Amino acid sequence: IKGSCDVALVYTDNLEETAKAQIERLMNHKIAENSHTRIMPDVHAGAGCVIGYTARLTNLVIPNLIGVDIGCGVLAKRIPFKISDELRDKFFEKVDKAVRQFVPSGFESHKTEHTRATIEEHYVKLQAENKNLTQSFEEYFQKLRDLNKKVNGTALKQLGTLGGGNHFIELEAETNGAIWLTIHTGSRNLGKKVADYHQHKASDFEYTAEVEAQLLQKVLQNEQIILNPQFSKQFEKVLIETLKKNNQEKDVKKFVKLIQLQKSNAKEMYFLSGDQIQDYCKDMDVAQIYAQLNRRFIAKQIFDLVEDFGERFECPQIEKHQVLPDQIESVHNYIDFTDQIVRKGSISAYKGQPVIIPLNMRDGIILGVGKSNPDWNFSAPHGAGRVCSRSEAKKNHSMEDFKNDMKGIWTTCVAEGTLDEAPRAYKESQGVLSWIEETVEIVEKLKTVYNFKAGASDELLCFIFQLVKNLCQSLENKINGNSIVVVVTSLTIF
Repeated sequence: IKGSCDVALVYTDNLEETAKAQIERLMNHKIAENSHTRIMPDVHAGAGCVIGYTARLTNLVIPNLIGVDIGCGVLAKRIPFKISDELRDKFFEKVDKAVRQFVPSGFESHKTEHTRATIEEHYVKLQAENKNLTQSFEEYFQKLRDLNKKVNGTALKQLGTLGGGNHFIELEAETNGAIWLTIHTGSRNLGKKVADYHQHKASDFEYTAEVEAQLLQKVLQNEQIILNPQFSKQFEKVLIETLKKNNQEKDVKKFVKLIQLQKSNAKEMYFLSGDQIQDYCKDMDVAQIYAQLNRRFIAKQIFDLVEDFGERFECPQIEKHQVLPDQIESVHNYIDFTDQIVRKGSISAYKGQPVIIPLNMRDGIILGVGKSNPDWNFSAPHGAGRVCSRSEAKKNHSMEDFKNDMKGIWTTCVAEGTLDEAPRAYKESQGVLSWIEETVEIVEKLKTVYNFKAGASDELLCFIFQLVKNLCQSLENKINGNSIVVVVTSLTIF
């Protein structure tokens, strides 16, 4: 797809018009220059940016390209023992109970903040897994607290929470019966706050005397600058006056050519540059690590129960996988600061790197190994991709089809509230799989055997519960304490 600034290669023959328009808009934007944009096979229209986007990091950044769920990804852990067919229903019931009891979903958070010691325990383990995570826990924890305060967030209460939408907790089975725990979630409200904070800075650019002086200095040093069109006339006037004072009037055209105008007038496409990018990347790095910690908090809650179940019922140990490690993680909304690639709805797929590609809540997950294909920006699709919007899915899909599609999968989440996440809301798996052999070698195709997703009704209930709880706290001194208990308990049971 050609634009005025670059050409995007799109690895699919199934491209909706809305997604195509978003790609064209990107290719006409200054940010696309020399970006080597590649669009993955699971492409579909997104909020602010097309899903399935990969590109080299340039000297401009649009926070909305990554979006609000910074660091979102999937963590998979292989359960080290085999669960017999006779025990499966009991096992799934235990897992479901633990998820609902210990992992807040939808709008819910934990009631209290996690302690510093608990966060440090998970951080140290993450550091052991990731050789690129070199900063000390003390340094990271201070950054997290500072960022949380800056964006007025609730980060310390939201570690170990799932959220809603397409986020899930699943159990997937290999053909030999081995089971993987998979968790899909991200940086929760912290990521949204970071994205909104920095996109607002891009949209609400202040043209101060100090900024004007900095821009003027760059131009006079023959550096190119990028300027919002609404400030161009004022800046050109100042530039020409300065050149006249310096007896450089004959060079006006030469210096004016260094002023590049921001081509998009849409606020969601306003960009950051210079020091603004550094500030955004610092905050994004904190949020990306936070998302990894969040998945590990959830995994520990469930794995503690899993290991207890295995010991209690003396489940036999299972052999390690011949190709894959016991734990795999693929992140799909982030800037990779090691290879300088932006990925929105796509994952890295370097040679030998284990990857996870979830398909839908019925068809399971692909586990594979990357091939380091530079034409694909060393990337792969993050899933199957939506075939319709959430509103279209709720309007056009039936509960009967949803229930039939999910037969054989243990779940308590087939309901009106999750209809927008039904298997038919996603593209056929084969449409994606037929493209990815250039970038990923498929090792396992796991079958979903248990699924949990928070539906719209669950999220609304959590929101109402939180409102009532806050109301009760504010009225604590005015009404009988027992009345408060009755209201909250009733909502909890419901």
